[in-house]
Amino acid sequence: MQEKFLVELFEKIHDTTGIEDIGYHEIRDGRLKPIYKTKTNVLSAEQWKDIHAQNVIYIDEHEILMKIAEEKKPIAISDVKSDKLSSKAFFLFGIDSILVVPVMEDEILKGIVCIASIGQPHEFTFEEIEKCEALIQDYMNR
Repeated sequence: MQEKFLVELFEKIHDTTGIEDIGYHEIRDGRLKPIYKTKTNVLSAEQWKDIHAQNVIYIDEHEILMKIAEEKKPIAISDVKSDKLSSKAFFLFGIDSILVVPVMEDEILKGIVCIASIGQPHEFTFEEIEKCEALIQDYMNR
């Protein structure tokens, strides 16, 4: 996805969820490659990329990512501290709640969009999840 599309998409996701920290990762060589993140005071895009550079995240080492790759469906975690699907990586970024939405192309997982609530928990509604998934799919089809 091109950055100009991501900026527009992330604004719509923010309007839907109220969450500001949103990032897109491509999947390359079995790992996450951070591509673009919103600019926020909580976690800058530079910090986000630096943390990823120091802590490479392989799909097959994180249950939530393996599940997304297999089921090709979004996963929402309202309390990362108590959910067994939570990745250790969530703690590196100070995430309280997260919605991870797969980016699919021809039934192949090409990337993920992470919508992360940092500093306060967020209960993702069915409507938010459905709307975010539809927005991402719409942008993939452009």
